[in-house]
Amino acid sequence: MAAEIIAVNQAIGLTNDKKYHDAWELIKDIDDDSPIWSKPGPASIKGVLLWKHCRDPDNALLLFNKILEVEPDDAAAAQNRDFIMIELKVKEFQRAQDLQKDGRLQQAADVYCEIDLDDPITNEIRFFIANNYGNCLVQLGKNYEALQAFETAIEMNPQCMEAHYNRAVIMKADENYEEALHSFEQALLVNPKFPQVVLGKLDAMCNLWQIEELLAYTEEIIDEDVLENDYHPYFYRGFAKCEMENYTEAIADLELALSIGGVLGEEYRKIEISAAKAYAKYGELNLMEGDPDGAIEYFDGAMKYKPGNPAQRVILYNKALALIQLDRIPEAIKELLDTIRKYPDHMPAREALAQLYLMLDDLVPAIAQLEVVLEDPELEQADLMYNLGVAYFKRDRIADARDTFLRVLNMIPDHERAIEALAAMEKLLAMKKYGHVDANRTKGRNFVPGAFDGDRDGFSWRKDGLNGEGYYKDYIAGDDEGEMAGYVHLPKGPLGKGYYRLGDDRPYYIAGEDTGAKPGYKYNQDGHLGPGYYLKDSELPAVARGFTINKTGQRDMFIKQEREFDDDPERARLQRLGWSDDLIQRSLKVTQLRNDEVFEGGGSASVAHYVPAANHKGAPVSAENTTPGKVVAATVGSAAL
Repeated sequence: MAAEIIAVNQAIGLTNDKKYHDAWELIKDIDDDSPIWSKPGPASIKGVLLWKHCRDPDNALLLFNKILEVEPDDAAAAQNRDFIMIELKVKEFQRAQDLQKDGRLQQAADVYCEIDLDDPITNEIRFFIANNYGNCLVQLGKNYEALQAFETAIEMNPQCMEAHYNRAVIMKADENYEEALHSFEQALLVNPKFPQVVLGKLDAMCNLWQIEELLAYTEEIIDEDVLENDYHPYFYRGFAKCEMENYTEAIADLELALSIGGVLGEEYRKIEISAAKAYAKYGELNLMEGDPDGAIEYFDGAMKYKPGNPAQRVILYNKALALIQLDRIPEAIKELLDTIRKYPDHMPAREALAQLYLMLDDLVPAIAQLEVVLEDPELEQADLMYNLGVAYFKRDRIADARDTFLRVLNMIPDHERAIEALAAMEKLLAMKKYGHVDANRTKGRNFVPGAFDGDRDGFSWRKDGLNGEGYYKDYIAGDDEGEMAGYVHLPKGPLGKGYYRLGDDRPYYIAGEDTGAKPGYKYNQDGHLGPGYYLKDSELPAVARGFTINKTGQRDMFIKQEREFDDDPERARLQRLGWSDDLIQRSLKVTQLRNDEVFEGGGSASVAHYVPAANHKGAPVSAENTTPGKVVAATVGSAAL
């Protein structure tokens, strides 16, 4: 025992001199069950040497804990225990950090999670563990848990820019832009010019629609050259100026942003969309102020940036209105056709196009557009309906004209021109040639019984049809309501959804495998009725007669053949309007019967030009003038009868 005491005392001196190896050599052979180790002093020396020399912190920690059980107030033992615990936590932190660097994120997160952040630990180590753990969780997509880790890191070190930034990124991803902006600003208090934090603040301000503050901050960044050779400040300044209706300066900033370079993917597209918007809005401003040439220039400028669908349909339509102001009617028609081809549901474009066709007495496409516009009861307009009736009359569709004028009077009972027109149609229908045919129409005018008395638009005459001799409608628009004899329902037919009359006894669909060409049929492996032969569109009477309709709803007119006109000026005038000889004869006859009640049919629908004067009745509101996506409505006159 005396020798052991001497050895321990000598080891104490060597340990104080940090000669751990020599000290350990003196005590290593003393048995673990020796009574000397029950005393705090010798036990502490052995614990220090296990820790410092043997690199065995786990057994050293056990020894110090035993000492503290006997002597709870032993400050040296408590201090050594705390140092060892901190070292073990650092060791685990380093292991987790190595796993994170190797991309083994889940394993790293598990290790970080197991580290006890309660004392004993330094605030510095606690911060690094929490911050790294948060980064790891973000990469694993666990933003909620990561947020808690970053808030712990901020609590340990409020001056940590990285922790504030990481918290802000999570808040922004969660669309909590107010909290995100707060954290970005806290990070900027530590480093006011750190690029990623500056960009984060710009984006948060943009999403919070803090337009004036955004403009001021971008001015500050540009003046101080905080983000040298970076496009972002110019993009955000251009965006802010556009929202503040300073369109020309917005265009300059946005085009400068695109010219700087380094803009990729979604960011590039975002700038393009903003530039298109600035151009389009300045075009609208020019249009409203009576400068259609300037408006067209800026609408074309908007289109070069490929605006998104909602904006593009407005731009194309507004450009057409500008062309109408300049009396460039063919170009306006082309622009409206392009709009409808891309956006078949754009009813204002269809309405304006119909009015132009009516003005030009091009009745078939005018009727096609008006029928689409007016098929929705909520979109019915009395003057448009009246114009459609005029077009029907000029095309010798007297019963359709009569029914259309009745619809006008259902909307406006005292519509004087509709009353006059309806009376004229009734007189024409009362005449022998119309009275026995059109007056007996059945089933929604899908069949008109009677002998052949000339071609009728949209109908084919059959002597041996299912309902007997008469005119059968070639196309009946509408949903599939079951089988209809002699027809096939096509959900995506050439004229749109509806029933199409079959021209002969051939079936529309022949199921089976492809066995070679069949006259009038085309094989379709993926047809809506299954694999098999489908009758070609050109074989359907509705398509084969005089015109076709694309799936967009736009009719493609065949070129009219040359015809000779009558020497009589009045007959020649009506012939040039496209009237049939039979209709001319009957119209002149009615005129002779009662000239003061005559339906003359000499008018055409007018397309009013935009007049920018204040309080002008009927002047269109500019598209997107106050609300994005709001379209300019063409001011439309009604046809004169």
